[in-house]
Amino acid sequence: MSHNRKVKQNIAQLEADVAAADSQEALVKVVRSVAEHPGPLDYRDGPWWGLFGLLMAVTVFVMVANVLYGYMGVFDLVAGNMSYWILPLLGFFLARRLERQKRWLPLPNMLAKPKIRIGVITLLCGLPALLPIWHQLFWNTLFSVVAPMVHYLGMAPDPLVMVIAFGLAVSLWLWLRKRQNWRYPLTDAIVLKDALLNNGLKEISSKGRMDQLLRAFREFNRGNDLKELVALYQGRYQGDVHQFDYELYHYHYIERRTETYTDSNGNTKTRTRRTSYYRHGLLLEFPFARSLSLAGDNRLRFKGEDYRTASNAFNRRFKVKVADQMVAARLLSPAVVESLNTLGENVKRPVIEINDAGQLCLAFDDKDLLAVECRYNLDNPVEFAEEIAGHAELGKLDALLETLHTLMRLSDNNFRASA
Repeated sequence: MSHNRKVKQNIAQLEADVAAADSQEALVKVVRSVAEHPGPLDYRDGPWWGLFGLLMAVTVFVMVANVLYGYMGVFDLVAGNMSYWILPLLGFFLARRLERQKRWLPLPNMLAKPKIRIGVITLLCGLPALLPIWHQLFWNTLFSVVAPMVHYLGMAPDPLVMVIAFGLAVSLWLWLRKRQNWRYPLTDAIVLKDALLNNGLKEISSKGRMDQLLRAFREFNRGNDLKELVALYQGRYQGDVHQFDYELYHYHYIERRTETYTDSNGNTKTRTRRTSYYRHGLLLEFPFARSLSLAGDNRLRFKGEDYRTASNAFNRRFKVKVADQMVAARLLSPAVVESLNTLGENVKRPVIEINDAGQLCLAFDDKDLLAVECRYNLDNPVEFAEEIAGHAELGKLDALLETLHTLMRLSDNNFRASA
């Protein structure tokens, strides 16, 4: 069996082991096996990288040759200014590589963020472009190599050759990069699996759930194109007073719109644009109120009567709609209002919707609730195993669950007494 085929099989087995891990101990064992793996785990792609280098050399040669002796057309502006953008581009790729290798610049804490570090290295690498001598050396070197080759050919190659060579090079680079960096998506899968195991969550099938949610909640009636649940998880919260099952979801929807524009010839045309949006949230049973919504997102319209509390800050943050004013009056006590105000400060465009069946949906625009920052990855399997052996804290999820528990705790007596 060839070396690369063995690598492919070994990686597939590691992916299967991660998917099958049913405890944190099993997951840590899989990570540690990477450090002591008996078989090969890295592809031998030397010939492919050689082909990539050849295609890039052809791209640069044709570009420079046409700058010297031909006409680049729409590419003239890009090609003619290559000495300005080549260094920042190389610096960007260098910065990304250093970032993944955890080789960071010694920046102050307030600047020690991945995007800032990448930006600083890119900027530093681009500084020589401010010096005239750099441009002179760059073009003189290229011309000294390209001119004899063009003279030998008798003409500058067609720019179409450059486009084809560059397209093939990019496609080859993306494929090789995926093979070379297979550890990163598997690292993400391990981190997610560790977070689920640590916090009592399990992924469940979302088949048929989307149709149910569209009927149950106005929150999911967004967009006019694709509507889908990207992921759905199930968990249980154990509070001091209440215990409840809940579902955590990632929701994706697309808004499609047709717009009119004028082309370069002055003709009026139409085109369709699609924009993706993502929402995250929690679903659970809430037997203490019905037919009530608190919307911190003006993109939605709910049915019912308006209700205002004594808190101006709350009224600015949430628009309350309710079928029965007494339901809102009992639910939105001063303590509940204060708790929901805090919630509104910590998430973007929150919506709390309680339907007429006593089911609650808490939704917002923020990033993934299951995201966990890790210092190491499968490039450092020993350190990574030690890191995921600890407890993966999901601070924002815990805070949201505590808010919902508080809402239940402060509501149950009012509604029981009313009943």
